[in-house]
Amino acid sequence: MRKTFLQSVSLNLLLLLTSATVWGQLTPQQKIDDFRTMVSLYSKQYGPYEWKRDAIGFDLLNVTTWEERIQRSADDIEFYELMVKYVAAMRDSHAVYTMPSNFVATLGFRADLYEGVARIDELISVREPRVRIGDELVSVDGVTVAEWITRFDPFLNTANPDSRRRNAVQWITERLQSRYPRAHEVGMTASVVIRNAEGELVTLELPWIRSGTPHLANGPVVDPKRAEARTAAAAGLGEELPVLIDEPWMQPVTAFRWIRMPEREVVRGVGQRTPYFVLPAGFQRRLGLAGNDNLFSGVFESGGRRIGYLRIPQMAPVGQTPGLLTGADLDRTYALVDQEVAFFEANTDGLMIDVMRNPGGLVTYTEELLRRVIPGRFRTIGFEIRPTLSWVNQYTNSLTFARLFGAPAWQITQLEGIVRDLTSAYREQRGRTGPIAIGISTGLDIVGTTGAYTKPLIVLVDGFSGSGGDFFPAVIQDAGRGLIVGERTSGAGGNVVAFGAGFYSEGTTRVTQSLMNRRTDIVTPDLPAAPYVENIGVRPDRTLSIMTRENLQRNGAPFLEQATAILLEQIRSGARYVPQP
Repeated sequence: MRKTFLQSVSLNLLLLLTSATVWGQLTPQQKIDDFRTMVSLYSKQYGPYEWKRDAIGFDLLNVTTWEERIQRSADDIEFYELMVKYVAAMRDSHAVYTMPSNFVATLGFRADLYEGVARIDELISVREPRVRIGDELVSVDGVTVAEWITRFDPFLNTANPDSRRRNAVQWITERLQSRYPRAHEVGMTASVVIRNAEGELVTLELPWIRSGTPHLANGPVVDPKRAEARTAAAAGLGEELPVLIDEPWMQPVTAFRWIRMPEREVVRGVGQRTPYFVLPAGFQRRLGLAGNDNLFSGVFESGGRRIGYLRIPQMAPVGQTPGLLTGADLDRTYALVDQEVAFFEANTDGLMIDVMRNPGGLVTYTEELLRRVIPGRFRTIGFEIRPTLSWVNQYTNSLTFARLFGAPAWQITQLEGIVRDLTSAYREQRGRTGPIAIGISTGLDIVGTTGAYTKPLIVLVDGFSGSGGDFFPAVIQDAGRGLIVGERTSGAGGNVVAFGAGFYSEGTTRVTQSLMNRRTDIVTPDLPAAPYVENIGVRPDRTLSIMTRENLQRNGAPFLEQATAILLEQIRSGARYVPQP
C-alpha cells in the first residue's frame, strides 16, 4: 500500500516512539539483576549506610520487600519508579537514581513555597492579565498542591525536608521523566487553578510544552536464552507493522508545541552567579560582568559603613574552555579572589558572603576560599570514608610520590596515618574510616593565606546551600569566624561519584562515599547528635528567610535589609576574630 509523505513521516515517528512497547519489556529476572547490581554498588560504596539506618530508619540492605515489588512490577515504568524510590528513601541530596530519558514537560510557569504557600515566581510562556507573580497556585488537574507534594515525596531524595517540599512544588509544573518515570503521562493540557491578589479563582487550560522523547519501555533487551526466539520473531516483521496510538501524546508532530526548555530539578537561582535578591541603590559592582567570572562582588553603603558583598554561586571555577577545568583556570580564579579580598580588607568595614543556592563543587576550591577569609589556623571538614581498594590505592600512590619527591616529613607522616586508617578499615570491613582530609592538605588543620580578610563577616545560606555550600558555612561556624544567617542548609554531607546502575535498564546513580565530619557533635531536635553535615545541615546563628510574599514582591529587598542590619550590628560591636595559634 502506497503512503503519502506525511503518512510516512508520522508512521516512522510513531514506530520510533512505540517500538519498545511493541517489542517488549524487561523480563522479571533482568529487573531483579539490575536492582541487585545497584544494591551491591551501594553496599560496597555508600558511606552513610549506618547513619541512615540509625538516624532515619532506612536500611538499604533490607531489600526483601523491594525485590518482591520489582518481581510484581507490571512494566518497565513501574520498575523505574521502584528504582527511583529506593534511592530516594535514603534522603540523601547527593544520591539519586536517573532513568535514561530526556523527556521534559512544562506548563510555562513555575512556583515555590513562600511562607508555606505555593506562589508563582516565574512566568515563562503564560500570558494572562489576571495572573501575576505572587499569585497562589491552588491546584493542577483537580489535585491540590498539598496532594501533589505528598504524591511526589517518595521520588525526591533531598535531605532537608523543607527543601524537599519546595522541590516537589517545582515538579507540579515541570516534569522530568529522568527523575519522575510517569512524567510522560501528562495530558495535552492541564486545568490550572490560581488565586490572584484580588482573591479571584482563575482557571486556565494550559498546554503541556514538551521536549525530548518519552521513554515507555527499555526496548528489545536480549539475553542468550531468548536470543533465538527474538531473532525469529523479528524476521517475521514486514513493512505493514501495526502501530497502536493509545496515548494522547502519540500524535503527528504538528499537534505539538515543541520548544527546548531548560531542565531543572530544583528551585530557580541554584548555581546562578547573580544574587537572588535586588542589590541596594548605589551598589558598585566589581566582578560578575565577564562571561567567565565565577564570582559576583561589589560594595555598598549602609548605616554610614561600607559593606563588601561576595557571591559564590558554586564551589568550582568557570573554565576558559566550556566543560574543561585546568590549573590555569584555578590560578586565575584564586588571583581574582585575592584581588577582591585585598580590596575588601582595605575598603570595607564588613563582608557579606553569599552561598545561598550554592550546590557545591570541589573540596580544594572550597578550602582555598576559606583560607582567604579565615586568618590563622582552623580545622577543615574531615571525611569518614567508606574504604575501597580505589581509596587505598589513591592514598598509597600519594604516599609513594611524597617519599620519592622529598615531601616534608610532617606531610609523609600524615599520609602514612591516612593509609594505615584506610587499609585497616578495609581489611577489618569497618563501615568507615576516621575523619580524613581529602582537600588541599593531608591534615585537618589549615592555615589561612597571608592577607586573609580580618574584619567582621556574615555568611548567607538557605535550604539549597548544598555539599560545598554546606561545607563552607560549617567551617566558618566551627571556627567562630562569623555569623551564619539564613535558613538550615541542604545537608548534603559527603563526596559523590556517579555509576551505571544496571546493564539492562541503563539507569545511572550517584553514590555518596563518605560523611563530612565537623569538629564537634551538632545537637538538633530532629536528628541524633552527631558531628555530621548529612541530613543535619548547618543550622544558622540567625534565622532569616527570603521565602516570604513580601520578599517575592520586592525582589528580596527586605531580606537584604535585615541581613545588612545583622552585619552592621557585628561591625558596631567592635568584636574581632581571634585566630587560632
